[in-house]
Amino acid sequence: LIFVLLTKILVVSELALRGTPMLAALAAACAAGRGSAVLLMYRYRYAREEGLGNVFIGKVSGRQTCITLGLAIIIATVLLPGMQGLAAMVVTCAAIFILGQLLKRTLGGQTGDTLGAAIELGELIFLLALL
Repeated sequence: LIFVLLTKILVVSELALRGTPMLAALAAACAAGRGSAVLLMYRYRYAREEGLGNVFIGKVSGRQTCITLGLAIIIATVLLPGMQGLAAMVVTCAAIFILGQLLKRTLGGQTGDTLGAAIELGELIFLLALL
């Protein structure tokens, strides 16, 4: 988590130096991180016997997933110029999907902690994709 946060600081600094509209980039990154984390809730099973993540994991429908991802994509494309937002969302969703597959293989599913990690990593990946 510390590594991810420090990397975010470095990426945000670089984006600011490049003249990226920072408020838009940070708002879109938040939407991307949270939107892409829904991929880990859809059609995955909960890796533990109990916990708060069980409220969401495996209980999100395909329709809810599509709506959430669609809203995140709209936010990213409206806030960022050109195709930057859309391209960064595609990269973010692909990376989070791969993360989900790795977690499924190693942990046997998802937990609340993996959802939180996916949000943070999703934000970072989105910001990195803007570079």
